[in-house]
Amino acid sequence: MEAGSVAFLSKFRQAARVARAVMEYTAHTLLVGEGADQFAEMIGIPSQDTNTPESNQIYEDWKNQNCQPNFYRNLEGCDTKCGPYPAPYSSILSNNTKISSQSTTKTKTKLNNHIPWVDNGLHDTIGVVSIDANGMMSCGTTTNGANHKVRGRVGDSPIIGSGCYVQSNIGGCAATGDGDIMMRFNPSFAAVMYMDILKLSPRDAAVKALEPIAKHFPTFSGGIVCLTSNQTYAGATYNMNFQISVMGDGMTEVQEINIEPI
Repeated sequence: MEAGSVAFLSKFRQAARVARAVMEYTAHTLLVGEGADQFAEMIGIPSQDTNTPESNQIYEDWKNQNCQPNFYRNLEGCDTKCGPYPAPYSSILSNNTKISSQSTTKTKTKLNNHIPWVDNGLHDTIGVVSIDANGMMSCGTTTNGANHKVRGRVGDSPIIGSGCYVQSNIGGCAATGDGDIMMRFNPSFAAVMYMDILKLSPRDAAVKALEPIAKHFPTFSGGIVCLTSNQTYAGATYNMNFQISVMGDGMTEVQEINIEPI
């Protein structure tokens, strides 16, 4: 099984092409940031400005709104103004103070809170699972990520087993939604394993992969689509509208299917 992925590209829009190049021309699985940009430039992929007039305007409007909303928390002023924010660890280290279990628990409770606005059309993930004429399967996921994310943030899309996962003799799955939550559960890998080990249908495997996420984070939103090696397919979604596009043998045009929520 081969895989390649990239994250935090700043000079290349064709992320999937760069990810495939990582698979074909390196022994690595994931390249990020400046190193990923340098690699793409070295192998001859044309660079492009990743900003657009629309995205620049969105950014300026966001700054004019005191950088609200954002993904920071537990930092003084992060919910009222733009950063940088006071460094909490500098005072902790200078006072030689240990973090108590009580404060750690309190922070953990806050970090487990889902951020409702993240799923309101503020990301653009595309996931693909395919099977060719020889029965070989592949998958890919590409995204700009969530708006207003912290610089350097890597979401679920480039994480093998989270954004997508495939084994040609079994099937493949791709996921989208609240990536910062979903990547903790590797739902695409889980769904493929459910189809393999438990012999579940694509629908049942997708549902089972979402269930533990919903149990721990009932306000999260996400969806999964699965395709088996014998070309059966289905999906599942939780707290979000999720539509898939299907093209296969004997079909003359793409079918768009609304996925039933769990």
